[in-house]
Amino acid sequence: GAGWDGWISQDVKDHLSEASVTIHPYGAFDTKLSGILSGMVTDQKEEKKLTVMVEKTSCSVAIADSITASGVAKLKETETVSPVENFKSIKNEAEIAGIKSAALKDSVAVVKFLALLTEQISDNSNELREAAVC
Repeated sequence: GAGWDGWISQDVKDHLSEASVTIHPYGAFDTKLSGILSGMVTDQKEEKKLTVMVEKTSCSVAIADSITASGVAKLKETETVSPVENFKSIKNEAEIAGIKSAALKDSVAVVKFLALLTEQISDNSNELREAAVC
């Protein structure tokens, strides 16, 4: 869509298109959300308002307002974590192995960085600045 061309590469656009993902202009969010919610109401047996549950701490005011403004859905804010988060927190063996592997690689990188930094500091010939260290 318009407005995305500057920062999404053609490879990413092609990949998303192959996965049946459509990118819409940012300004079309309200209209698209309202259309999705209206379609969900039409799919229900009884014409009644949908209830959309959002986490109060992570849902933006703009999205909450769009849900309410759609006229077909009511907003239910929750102070607790979404049930989806609970399911996402359960890891299988492959995910656990991946987390362990990533933690090990990260630890090695940190140790190498600290060794290099210690060497640079003890050398005293280089004045270190934050940007140079990063």
